[in-house]
Amino acid sequence: MKAGIAVIPVRCRNPPELADFFSRALQLPVLKRGEGHAVLGCIGVSLEFIPGKGGGQDIQFEVDSIEEAVSHLRSSGIEPEDIDIGLREDGSIAQSAIGETFWGRFARVRDPEGNLITVTEHDVEWFPFMPRWFREGWENVSDKETTNNRH
Repeated sequence: MKAGIAVIPVRCRNPPELADFFSRALQLPVLKRGEGHAVLGCIGVSLEFIPGKGGGQDIQFEVDSIEEAVSHLRSSGIEPEDIDIGLREDGSIAQSAIGETFWGRFARVRDPEGNLITVTEHDVEWFPFMPRWFREGWENVSDKETTNNRH
């Protein structure tokens, strides 16, 4: 048996409004909109916004360029959170919209309901099991090759 993630439910107080925010922030297409719910497409997975208690979720999205993602967020009126990136000579903490770690680079925003949205640009040298669809030419990698590359 093979299994994969098909739908990620996002419980929130105002599903149509939150779906609009995600669509604008991440350029995700609206697949379905009804009274009290909405579904967005996200490369192989659907995000379904449904009524419930909002906030407290942490959702990560892979992007091909963190700079483009941050630029798009800002042009959409969404300011990324400041991330501590080190100390200055005077001892104060330096901050940036883009953080960098051994596994890649990232930026964070909060949606209107308080969920943490992280956009990441992973370094495949350190994170080789990232979805193969994300890199050009990886769409034809067989399951056997993908499994072997995870170890």
